[in-house]
Amino acid sequence: EPVGALSTFLKTLLRLDTDIPGATHIIIAMDASRSDLLRRELFPEYKAQRLETGEDLRMQLSKAQEACQAFGWETRAKIGYEADDLIHTYTQAALNASPDAFVHIVSSDK
Repeated sequence: EPVGALSTFLKTLLRLDTDIPGATHIIIAMDASRSDLLRRELFPEYKAQRLETGEDLRMQLSKAQEACQAFGWETRAKIGYEADDLIHTYTQAALNASPDAFVHIVSSDK
């Protein structure tokens, strides 16, 4: 059973405690189903060339969500939105609540 992506994901999250000491909030933003993206309604060609997520990766993503729950880490996903949209929304909320807030985004997205 493939576990490479899951292993990398978990190692990254476990390192956060030492990489970002004193973090008061950690939220893990994940993409919901790509087929429901609002951007596709506005622009049907959005990521049209991107291949569907393979079953191996889909299973690992599901296990990543389970692992986050087991560790007590908060995850967020919203149908119609990508993780990037959620990251922006939570960053803005933090800065609106406290303009001096320090927001550190960790992502493998390009």
